[in-house]
Amino acid sequence: MTPFPASWPAVRPRIIVRGPESMVDAVFTMAALQALRQALPEQTLALLAPEPQAALWRGHPAVDHLWLRTARDTTSSLVRQWQAEGFDVALVASDSWQAAWEAWRAGTPMRVGFARGWWRGFLTHAVKPRPAALERPMSVRQVRRAVAGLATAVEGSGRPPEAGGAEHAGEAWFRLVAAMGLPVRPQPPRIALTDSEVRRAVERLGLPDPAADSVPWVVLDVRSGAAPAARWPEDRWRQAVGRIHKTRPCRWLLTGGMRDRDFSRPLAVRLARELASWRQGGSAPGAVASEQWVFHLAGKATLREWLAVASRCAVVVAVHPASLHLAAAAGARTLGLAAALDPGAWKPGAPDDPRHRMLVSPTPCVACRRAQCPLDRRCLEGVTADQIAGALAAMLAQPKGRG
Repeated sequence: MTPFPASWPAVRPRIIVRGPESMVDAVFTMAALQALRQALPEQTLALLAPEPQAALWRGHPAVDHLWLRTARDTTSSLVRQWQAEGFDVALVASDSWQAAWEAWRAGTPMRVGFARGWWRGFLTHAVKPRPAALERPMSVRQVRRAVAGLATAVEGSGRPPEAGGAEHAGEAWFRLVAAMGLPVRPQPPRIALTDSEVRRAVERLGLPDPAADSVPWVVLDVRSGAAPAARWPEDRWRQAVGRIHKTRPCRWLLTGGMRDRDFSRPLAVRLARELASWRQGGSAPGAVASEQWVFHLAGKATLREWLAVASRCAVVVAVHPASLHLAAAAGARTLGLAAALDPGAWKPGAPDDPRHRMLVSPTPCVACRRAQCPLDRRCLEGVTADQIAGALAAMLAQPKGRG
């Protein structure tokens, strides 16, 4: 067992982790919590997380007590409850002033968090945060300068975004654990899913039994979140699927949120019609005319169900970073389309992990982080259907395993 550092405020301190709001950052927090659990296997760990993340953390072995913050909770009531619990150490995994203030206001003796700005005064141990260039949107002027060759997309980095070498977006969360005086063994996040959860999700969503299905499943996650610019064109999705399906029939599971249904529903209808016509023409080996190849699940699956299905898929193809990181944590291989983000910094898994790939158009503004593209969406438009089909075919040819 790792001894507690002498600087800690108690011999057997009570530890709380104040989780972030972002789903992607929650996945990074999960990896840090696993490292914390590995360093302190017998210590009780509490996590304060927003209610929408309940399904993400349910049953996770690194968390002993899950405390959910609901929309009804006021800051005052939350701080009062925090004080009543008498925590000795707070790991503030949210890069916000309010999270740091809550830990300070609750009177927690040791407060470890990100030193982003003036609120570092609320912390006893301030840690270097994620580089601002990885999350701060570029201005229209900066985008135009990058395209003109006057600046790189990651402002001040002195390198084109496709060259690599940037800090990974999740690396800062391991620095939080190190700042507590504990040994850190970086590891990928793991979402705990049971076979019964997978079975219930498959049955409720009307999918075939994955154990009996010899055809690989591929998730096409079309969600764009709050960034309409991060939407790969419908015709590219159809072309890529067509190229793969003619030689390697798959079950194509279209997923996304409720706001994506206007895009995903017609895509699913057209894909189903096109794949049926190809099969009837005999171009897909071993095809059976009555078999269903396309399943429209956008807006139908809960987060937990989506994770369960993703865990049984051969590959998850997505643009949104949350989908990629969640799928990877559930054990799926991922193929990402880099849009408005630095592909090296936001890729799931280790930089050299072949189970996770990011396709990127070599444009200097790819890491703009903008919700709306001021130009011509070249970061997405530059990724061709042939590129996706080639990368997906190579991944399908490899045994799945788990990283």
